[in-house]
Amino acid sequence: KQWYQRRVRGGPQMSTTRVLPPAFLSSTCYLLDTCAIPLLEKASTKVEKTEQLLDDKIDNQQLIIDLQQKLLKQQEEGLKSMETLVQNTVQDELKSVQTTVKSEIKSYSAALSSGSRSPAISEKKILSAIKSATEKEERNKNIIIYGVEESETEVLQDKVSDILLEIGEKPAVKDTCRIGIKKNASIRPIKVTLNSSDVVTQILRRAKMLRTKEGFKSVYLCPDKTLEERLAYKKLLQELKLKSEAEPDKSFVIRNNKIVSVLVNSQSVPVTET
Repeated sequence: KQWYQRRVRGGPQMSTTRVLPPAFLSSTCYLLDTCAIPLLEKASTKVEKTEQLLDDKIDNQQLIIDLQQKLLKQQEEGLKSMETLVQNTVQDELKSVQTTVKSEIKSYSAALSSGSRSPAISEKKILSAIKSATEKEERNKNIIIYGVEESETEVLQDKVSDILLEIGEKPAVKDTCRIGIKKNASIRPIKVTLNSSDVVTQILRRAKMLRTKEGFKSVYLCPDKTLEERLAYKKLLQELKLKSEAEPDKSFVIRNNKIVSVLVNSQSVPVTET
């Protein structure tokens, strides 16, 4: 009112700026320092942490996506590799059967053209040759294990796995069984069926390692032979015994169905009666 009156009357003007008391300013600064600024700092810290967590989450999600892509790629490569292996194995088996059958058919055709007058007999022989070739291919996937103790509660799969692990092999075993009729004092051999003849060949090459393994020195691994092959092998064993007795200063072994002389410290294939 005084200011208005002075403006109207033309008197001296009063300042419009209100001077705040020092106590009020001090209280305001104190509140800002003790409450507002710490709260703002905490809020700023939480915002930074939240942003960091979001960044980390995005990075982790990207890492998971990358790992999933790598896993899918590895699975695809594994499937392709397995498919190629199966195709090659099947093709090799088919080629082997075809070669054996063609060879047998040629031999019987030659015999027939050389003067045989019995086509029916020749046809039976050809069918027999095909059957024999097929059985041979199946036998080539088998291993016969001798010298493994037999019990009524045995688990053959575990026994076979333990033996093969001793020579560093862990193949996929399709089937295991004891061969022959159970007798009181005899130990029946074990027939092991694998996926391919290549695996059998690899295992038989390493079979001699069992001679150096404690607890497995009396265990022998042999290929699956037919009755005729077993009889021929038994005859070789008899000849081997006679040679060893006749020439005790030499060492003889059976290799490739032949008796050969070797050095005493030679790494030869163990001989067992089948």
